[in-house]
Amino acid sequence: MRCWRGAKTPAYGQLVTLRPASNTPMVPGEDFVVRFESVGRDGFSLAASSPSGALSPILVPTSLLERSRFEPSGILWLATLQHYLVVSDDAGRADEHLPWLMQMDSAGRVDPSPIVVNGTDSFNDLESVALGDDDHIYLLSSQSYSKKGHRPSSRTMFYRVRRSGTVLNVDGAVALAEKLQTAPGALQALGLGADLDIEGMTAFGRGLLLGLKSPLDPRGHARLWLLPSPDVLFADGDVEKAGLTPFATLPLTVEIGGRAFAAGISELLLLPDGALLVAATPSGEPDPGPSGSLYVVDKPAPGLMHPRLLQRFPGHKPEGLSLSPHPGKVMVVFDEGNGPANFTEISWTKRSP
Repeated sequence: MRCWRGAKTPAYGQLVTLRPASNTPMVPGEDFVVRFESVGRDGFSLAASSPSGALSPILVPTSLLERSRFEPSGILWLATLQHYLVVSDDAGRADEHLPWLMQMDSAGRVDPSPIVVNGTDSFNDLESVALGDDDHIYLLSSQSYSKKGHRPSSRTMFYRVRRSGTVLNVDGAVALAEKLQTAPGALQALGLGADLDIEGMTAFGRGLLLGLKSPLDPRGHARLWLLPSPDVLFADGDVEKAGLTPFATLPLTVEIGGRAFAAGISELLLLPDGALLVAATPSGEPDPGPSGSLYVVDKPAPGLMHPRLLQRFPGHKPEGLSLSPHPGKVMVVFDEGNGPANFTEISWTKRSP
């Protein structure tokens, strides 16, 4: 008990002896990165390196930084482009809220030329991107109020974008939070008031899972919503017809200075074998500072879910998840605020039970 970080937070462990695989000479005080693998009940296994020295800087050309901020909040690998599409909280400098998506290669190098999305004048606080069918992707703004207490329509937009190579055209747009405000039945069913912050989104069957950064539920759990028919929403703007409903809740935390804080969802990724990756960052006010965690739910299902912790990222905010072109890897990108953005990759495999 003397080793517990808090008197009311039990912690258990066991002594582990690590034997290096080779006879490489070692010197006193030498550091190593150790990877632990945890296997779920269904045989899923994910492994993540120690955060110490594991993050790499995203390389952004000076020519792009002179034109735009780069704050990655969502990422999606497109095999047809052989690049990631990267969503930034905001794009532009002299002209803010430009309708740009960035391109990044598998080594973390950003292309100096952004992709201009046709059919809209601006993007404001984009937080997530998800793959639709073969021709579409979805883009979602945060739906949240700004630090100044403003929530213009541009911060509530939900886009469906048709893609053809590097040509992207908006062919559906809905002001989601505004639609919810005009549908009291939907708000009541979702358990919400006016405040809302959605930062996670991933394809789920023919629909989408949406992950809320805030508000948490009355128990302090993060919320997941299911949107089974996004095309219905874009067709007539009716959130109830589109079937937007609560799907699940899950307890998430981050650690800052040895203390645990309740966290919301900053990103989601459904793996090909059905497991759900969940990135978490602090939720609510006051903000305790930058920190993040990565969890996995082996078998996502309605109700209360029990995620397994994969890795803590003290001092860093994981905000984008994507399958990597490197087999068995997942790309994680970090929004570091005013500092240079980072990335890392984690491994995932499916093992026989």
